[in-house]
Formats: sequence, C-alpha cells, structure tokens
Amino acid sequence: MIQTLEVGKPFPLQNPSGTRDIMLAMVVGESFDIGFWAAGLKSDEIKEWRRGRMHYGVFIKDDIPFFLVDFPVARLFFDVTIDVLAIKEAGKDYETFLNGHGNMVNLFAIDCRTNILKGMRMIGIEHAIAAAIKSACRQQLTRYPSSSALKARMDEIMNQYQTEDMIKATRMVQHIAK
Repeated sequence: MIQTLEVGKPFPLQNPSGTRDIMLAMVVGESFDIGFWAAGLKSDEIKEWRRGRMHYGVFIKDDIPFFLVDFPVARLFFDVTIDVLAIKEAGKDYETFLNGHGNMVNLFAIDCRTNILKGMRMIGIEHAIAAAIKSACRQQLTRYPSSSALKARMDEIMNQYQTEDMIKATRMVQHIAK
C-alpha cells in the first residue's frame, strides 16, 4: 500500500515518546527513515530541513552506528542509531535491510505535540556509508546477546561522546537539496 505524506497534515506514525522530543531511525525495506519529533520548530529550521545545506555521516563505535545529521545554518544537529536486535526481537523483518543495497533516507520533521508533518527531505547517502551502517548492524547480531545489552552499551557511548564530538571525529558529507 502506497502512503501519501503531505506537509501540514498528520504524520501516520504517532510520536513513540508521547509528546516529548525524540529522534529515531526506522528501518524501512532496504534503508531507513529518520523521524524527528520536536516542539517549537522554528520556520528557519523547517526551511533548512527542507531545502538547506546539511551534512551527514556515520560514527561507529562497538558495532553501533550513530547516523549524524547537521544543519549548520540552523545550528540543528542530532544523531540516531539503528538497533537491529530490537527489530529482530520484535519479530519484524530486518534481513531485507541488512542484505539490501538501498541508500535512500527520508528525513521527517514532525511537531511532537500535534504530530503534524512540518518538513520532509529525501537524501541518497553514499553507498560506502550505507554499507558501513549495515555491516555494523550485522555485527550487532553476534556481539550483543540482546537489545537491552546493546542499549546499555549505546548509553555508555553517548555518555562518553556528545553528538558534537562524533561530528568532529567523522567525515561528514554535504548534501544540498535540489
């Protein structure tokens, strides 16, 4: 079933944190999408989200890929991770993602209180970056006994490295909307 999304309309997935800000990666087929639920997104941030200069990259530590997004003009940056074990434990398909060659990533900016889609953007990430993310996710299956063990290690890494530190340590790729 094809789903139509429209800016200014409700986003089909509810905010998993209720009405709090959250950023998360959602595995979809051979790639992933990013949901960015936030309160009080300013018009300049939404404009940058949709058409502005952005950079992306991947910081990998202990087989946990942190996909980094930076909108320098809006001073908006964040990271999301992919936990393949959580997907597997939920009984959902993760093998299509791991074995596929997809590299298209949709970014959705959503008002966290109203669940209204404020901005969206599709980017094609470099194949090498997509492959590195998938390789790290494959390794998660043997390195960690469970999603909770992976999340515990992810929390330790996030306490050690701020998103800004990850960005500084990573080759970031510029993307300009066309």
